[in-house]
Order: sequence, then structure tokens, then C-alpha cells
Amino acid sequence: MRCIASLLMLSIALAAQSVPDDRGTAGLHAALQRLQTNARVLYLVAHPDDEDAALLTWLSRKTGAEVTLLSLTRGESGANLITGDTFDALGALRVAELTKAAEAYGASVRFTRFADYGYSKNVAEAWRKWPREDVLRDVVWHIRDLKPHVLLARFHGSPRDGHGQHTASGEMAKLAFDAAADAARFPETGAPWAVSRLFTNNWREPGPGIVRIDTGEYFGLLGRSFAQIGREGYRWHRSQAMAGAAARPGPVYAYYKLEASRPAGASPADFLEGLNLETPLDIPFDPLDPAKSAPTLAALLAKESDASRQARLRDALNRALGIELELSNPGFAVATPGQRFPLTARLHARTGQAVS
Repeated sequence: MRCIASLLMLSIALAAQSVPDDRGTAGLHAALQRLQTNARVLYLVAHPDDEDAALLTWLSRKTGAEVTLLSLTRGESGANLITGDTFDALGALRVAELTKAAEAYGASVRFTRFADYGYSKNVAEAWRKWPREDVLRDVVWHIRDLKPHVLLARFHGSPRDGHGQHTASGEMAKLAFDAAADAARFPETGAPWAVSRLFTNNWREPGPGIVRIDTGEYFGLLGRSFAQIGREGYRWHRSQAMAGAAARPGPVYAYYKLEASRPAGASPADFLEGLNLETPLDIPFDPLDPAKSAPTLAALLAKESDASRQARLRDALNRALGIELELSNPGFAVATPGQRFPLTARLHARTGQAVS
């Protein structure tokens, strides 16, 4: 089979990919899974390390949903157990930690413009430090830009959250669920977007409207549970002393409460049930011969007009063909700002399929 290079070059699978779970056959399997759904999920927290790592991993690697983690702050005033950095420098460190953690989850990361000013005893203090409408504008902008079908909040907006900024993020999820769908609110942030469902975490018991997910489910392809994979990523929060114990095998339940839905009155068994976001495709998959997926992927790509699905198809096709782009410099290790120098590029198609 010959595949057109222009279809591949827009989404090269670089050798620098740092998460082993996303390489080789496992990476192709994940890419094919993402083609089976159009689901998008936004997960809202107050700080890096607030996230439910196990659930984010389950959402991305089990359901194939496109998962984005939005943090109100960069954690600029948190603890730091590994360096002497504080404030903005600490924020940069914690952004790097969260970015690495999210790679393991299979999620992407975003932030609003607001700073962590330190521990808050209550949410009233948070809203004295942060202009509520400005925070809401930022969150609405991200919702309208990402267009998630489901909004998940790590906290539910009550003193039970244990930190004023945590409570603020829970309140903000509920406010943004309504505001993002209202064309009269923040028109400068784009066209309105109506999220289908809002769930909040921090509930620990079954009950009406509670969805229970076993993130301890074993994922045979990677040889661990989703909770174990997530915990491995979560250990990147080293400045916050999170590099310790790994998750143990066995059930690990996450509880989320349905706070609002469109249309109202839904009672789903999980986050995505009944939203009809599945896009089933019959694509061959052979873990010992990934190139068997390539002809079908190339044919689907040639007919696809949606930009987002084109990108996912290109990614899967690159993985099926073992495409890797290698860049090398002419042999020196240091360059000065503004200096021009040549690079040598080599494109490898490692499965042996002819590429033109």
C-alpha cells in the first residue's frame, strides 16, 4: 500500500514521545479507540494535584474520550519539597509536573489566568481575592472553545471541600455550566455551548444521581489497572510529596454526582450513557502486525471532512505505519538566541510499508 506523504506529515508521531504506554501497539490501540467516539470531557480543579488521576485515566484510556484538565491556578503558593522555587517559579514547576502527569492519564492540560494566593479557610476569601466574574469569563471561554459534552468538577462547592479555592472551583463549575450556554453572557468569548451533563466529585457513597466507576478495572493491554496507571502519572507531583506509594491491585471506586443535565431529568449509569457520541468503525487490529490497520485508516482519511477526526485518523495511520521523524543537528551542542543552523530530517516508516 502507498500512502500520500502530505496526509502523514501534518501529524507525525515523534520519537520524543515520553510515555511508554502510548508507543507501539498500545499507542495504536488507544488511537483506534479515540476514533470510536466523539466524546469530549472537561475536568475542572483549583490547583495542580487536585485531579482524580484514576478517573481521568479511565475516561481517556477506557472510553476513548478527549479529556482536558482545566486548573484555575498553577499552584504558585503551594508547598515545595524538592526545590527552593516559590511563587511564579513554583507555578512553572507545577505546570511541568501536571503536564507530565497528564501524559500518563492521556489528557491535555489548560489553565485560567488566576494565581494561587495560599490557603483559604472559606470561599468568601477566595472571591475577595479573585474577581468572580473574571474567573467565570475564563472558564466559559474554555468551555466554548473546547465544546465538552460533559463537565466534571473535582469539588462540589461546599465547605466539605476543605479549602476555599476548592470550594470556589466547585461553585465555578455550576456557574459556568449555565453561563456557557447563555448567549447573553460573555459574548466576546465565542458562541454559546450547552454542556450536556455536569457531575461533581467528593462524594463517597452510592445514592440518587451518583455514578460509581471502578477505576481499579484491569487493563490487560498495559498490564495494570486504570488506577495504577493514573497513580504512576500522579507521582509526577513531586513538589507536593506525591511520589510515594503506588496504587494497589483491586477495585478503586470513584463516585460522582449528577448535578445538572440537558435535557433535565437524565439518570445515566455513567458519564456518557445516552449521549449517542459513538462512531463505530470496523478497523482491523493485529498487535503483532500494526500495519494491517493502515489500508482501512487511509481509506477513511481520504473520505473524512471533519478537521478533528482527520487529525485523529492521521495520528492512527502514523502509528499503524510506525512513522517516526528524526531531527539531528550538524554536531554542536550549544546555540545562541537568533542563531541559524541546519537540521537534517529523516522520516522513518518502520513497518516496511511503502510511503510516497
